[in-house]
Parts: sequence; structure tokens; C-alpha cells
Amino acid sequence: KAERSILLKIYQRDAHPGNAIVLFIAAVYPTHWVLSDGWYGIAAVPDGHFKGVKTSLCGTKVVVWNASLVNNAEGIHPLEARVNQVLDDDSQPLKTFDKDKDPYLALHVNSTRRVHWATKLGMEPPRCGSSAAYLLQSLPLRSLKQGGGLVRSIRCVVLRVSELLVLQPKESTQGRHPRVIPDKFLHHMLSSSSSDPLLTNHTTASTTSAPTPFLRLRVACSHGAWTVRTENTTQKRLRSSTTTTAILTLWRPSEEMIQIACKEGAEIFVTSVAVSWTHDQLGLTSSKHTTIQRIESEKTAQEFVGYEPRSALTALDMKNKCGKDVDTCVYLVHVTDDYAFATDPSWAILCVKLPRWGAKVWKNGTLVCLRNVFVSHYDAHLDVLDCVMTDTATVSTSPPAPSSYFWAPFLALKELFICDSATSTRVTALRRRICTTILNHDPPPSTSSPIHVDDNVPINKKEGQVALPSTDMESRQVTGHAMHVYTLPTPIHDPVHGLLSAVLYVDTGAHVHEMLVPAHMTTQVTSAVACRQLVHVRVHLGNIDDDMINSCRSWEALEPFRARRVVAVNVQRVSPSSHIQVLLQRLGTNP
Repeated sequence: KAERSILLKIYQRDAHPGNAIVLFIAAVYPTHWVLSDGWYGIAAVPDGHFKGVKTSLCGTKVVVWNASLVNNAEGIHPLEARVNQVLDDDSQPLKTFDKDKDPYLALHVNSTRRVHWATKLGMEPPRCGSSAAYLLQSLPLRSLKQGGGLVRSIRCVVLRVSELLVLQPKESTQGRHPRVIPDKFLHHMLSSSSSDPLLTNHTTASTTSAPTPFLRLRVACSHGAWTVRTENTTQKRLRSSTTTTAILTLWRPSEEMIQIACKEGAEIFVTSVAVSWTHDQLGLTSSKHTTIQRIESEKTAQEFVGYEPRSALTALDMKNKCGKDVDTCVYLVHVTDDYAFATDPSWAILCVKLPRWGAKVWKNGTLVCLRNVFVSHYDAHLDVLDCVMTDTATVSTSPPAPSSYFWAPFLALKELFICDSATSTRVTALRRRICTTILNHDPPPSTSSPIHVDDNVPINKKEGQVALPSTDMESRQVTGHAMHVYTLPTPIHDPVHGLLSAVLYVDTGAHVHEMLVPAHMTTQVTSAVACRQLVHVRVHLGNIDDDMINSCRSWEALEPFRARRVVAVNVQRVSPSSHIQVLLQRLGTNP
């Protein structure tokens, strides 16, 4: 049947330009493109990621989605646009373009791709017997660009799923509570608010702005998995080793979305997601139009992306999982305000950085099952494996179900540490070693521990932070392993040190210090973190810092009235030989 062309409908505002549309490139200029549906032409301005596109694209077909029409509020006929007018004195009519007056389509790199030459021009036709889209249905995750607009659809395998989390408003936390906590703990906290005046204020503030629920998923790109037909197993494993992974955040998920997304190992289509890159980590965020569709596939997860079902790892196995989230079942030997030292039948020591919620769960002599705990690094000097309870990590003290993968290790721990009285002597010796060697405490162990910075520096034992000196700016040195660099979304302007663009985390063995990094030192700090090297960091202690309060990071433990702005002014790597000489000098011996 006869119908108007798609560009005629768009010019007259009878069709939405954000739909999937197939057009061909008629011309490419430095300032704009000219697209056509075979009847009319329209100017198009791609985003900055298209810089350097060659004119050889002329004549190729592209599909555009999520485009927006600019400078055409009332609607016009296509022939009124200058791109469709040919004047006698104009030798290149398509080149003439005024971005402030002429109507044009704004294109985004994440939703613009070339298509096969035989694809029909115009609006995307529905597939026979299905209402699902097929253009831009799957894009490889590694090709997505930050600032390139929404992605229409991605195809991925769910590797890991967090529990339902909630993001609390800043006015609700008041700097005393973490902003990101599990939904289960929030209900428990609100139910006990009547007996705690601090939580009562929290509940009152929450009534004005409710917490936002969300899920976090680690997904792996399965784009192209369905095209693998004749490749052997070796080739498939080679592909899976280079698969791109991402953290997908689903805001306000519906019950149906939770049921589909929470099955680990399932392959899914996810539509309308935003893209962000932090260093080498890809982040995907849902929008209000996001949908999830399950794909019935049998072997994609195992053979193409290398999915592995959950299992409870031992402390020895976790040493090879640095930088990853793992599950484990451990026995708590010694618990402080900030850390929990645990072990398992291997008697290796785990140091777990505690979250700011659920403090009552962490008690000496308790068996706990940890999910999604982040393995930071192995400290060979102290023989301790450092871990962090991040936002997605969960802890359980209840006995697992017999069908759970925690069941066998839980029974083994219970038999060894609870039922066998002969191990109590060894546990006592292990606790003594933790207090004397790692925490530098005198037995019997106490609930507070000093921090490893320069000698004669006063310590705030409750928070594990340097105590507030009387001067406005003091210099100190912290020695430890450079662990993480967090890039600030908005740099902080400091009147003394200039622009502060990142936060560096240094692990001294018993505590993790966070310090702001000036912009000119970011490259040097990132290099030190990549090698997990021992470093001397010279820091300046300034006034009370309000910019780092209400952070979403789960390991932040600063209170507003105690938080000092700590700025790194010099980072110096420590060679192993120099470190050994310093240790020998402290012992009073010569190397």
C-alpha cells in the first residue's frame, strides 16, 4: 500500500525520530552528514565519537535509533529544508548547513550502526510472528562508548547477582549511615528505630524521600555466541577468555524483572541502558524504558563466556582470585571495629574489611557464610589475605540449606571449630598472633588497634584515623600497599593543592587509608596501584572535609565531625631491598 516516506513523517512530526530507522549516507562533511530515505534528505550531526569518519561511507546504509530532531518545533515540509533545495548559484547544496537554524538529526554512536546493503530503507519492519526488534538487537560490550547515548539492546550472560540493595538519600544518612545497604538490613534497622534515637531521626528523614531499590549484576558479553557453529572447543575457550564483562545496575526493578535477572548463568537481552567507563570497568545503568528478556540457550554460558557456578572457596584458593568476588565459609577468630580476622580448615588468615551496617553479626567464634566478598590482595609479609565487604557482599550466620553449596564447608567448620575442643588451643594461639603481629597489640586482645603511620602520631582508635592535630596543615607519612584508585565524578578544588581528581586507598596491614590525589599525580598513583607495590605516601592533613561525606563506597568509615581532608603530596615506591633494610634497622641489626 502507498504511504509517506519516513523522513516526510519526521519532518512533519508525524513519526518519532527516536525509532529505529534505516537510511543511507548521501554525503559526509566535517560538520554534518546528509542522510536520505530515497525520497528526501536530512542533515545529521553525529556526536564526537564519529570524528574522523571517512567519506568512503557515502552510499552505505545505517540504522539509527534514539535520534532527536533539532530546529523543527512546528514541523515543515521536507522541501522547505535547505538540504533539499538546489539553487542555481549553489554548486554544493548539501554542504551548506547552519546548525542554529537548519533542522537536523542528532545521532549517537551507541545507537548508530551500518547494516547490510539489502536492508529495506525506512522504519524498521516488524519480524514475522514476533513483535521484538531485530536491528541493533545485540552490540558487543567492548564497542560501547561513554557519552555515546543509550544502547538499544545488549546480549549477555548473568554471571553474578547481588541481593536487593537500596540507595538512601543523603539527607537520611546524615553522614552516620552508609548510603548503600541491603534491603533486608534496612527493614531490620527501621524496625529497631524506636529504641535508637539516631535511627529515629533516620526514619523521620526517610519519610520525605524513600530509599531507591536496585540490583547489581555482573554480566558477560555473549554477542556472536549464536554464530558459532563449527568451531572446536579450544577456539571457544579462547573466545571466552577475552569476553568483556560489565556491572549492570537495575534501578527500581519490578518483580518480573527480578525473577528473570536473578538467575545466574541465564542469557538475557537487556534494552535501553546507559554506558559509563571507569578505567577498564564497564558500567551499564538501566533507564525507565529498560526491559529484560530471557534467551533459551543451553551451552552459551559455559562454552562461550566461561560461566562457573558458585562454590565456596577455601582461603588457599582465594589467593589466586585477587581482584575478584568470591564466596567462602569461615570462622571468625578476632573482630575489631573495622576488621574481622577469620580462618578455615587451612588455618590461613583472612582480614575482612567490615561494612558500616550489620555490626552485630560479626562476633568472635561465629561461623559465617560470605557471598561476593572482594579479594583485595595477599600480604606476603604478614601472610594475610585482605578482603573487603563491598556493597554487593552479604553475610549470613544461619546454617545453610542442605542443597546449598555452603552446606559441606559449613559442616566441616562446625566439626573442627565448634565440636572439636582440641582446636581451642590453636585458635587462642592464632588470635594471639593476630593481636601481636598484625595489630601490634599486647595480649590479651583489645577492641582497638593502633595505626601504622609515622611514630608519635596520635590515633583515633575508634575510627582508625589520624587524630585531629591543633594546626591547620600537618605533614605525615603512610607506608603500605597502594590498592585502589577511585576517580571522583566531580574534581574537588583545594586552595592549597589545586584540583583533586581521585581518591587513593593505601593498605598498611591493619587499616585502609583513603587520601585525595591531585590531578597531576593521578598517572603515577595509577601505575603504583596496578603493580600493588609498597609505597611511602607523604600526606598533608587539612581542615574538616565535607566533600567526602555521604560517599556511596561501602568501606568509607568517616564521620562528618571527624573527617579530615588528607591529600597525598608525594608517592615514592619502596624496593624490596630497601624495605628489608628498614625492618632490620628497626630490629637493631645490620643487613
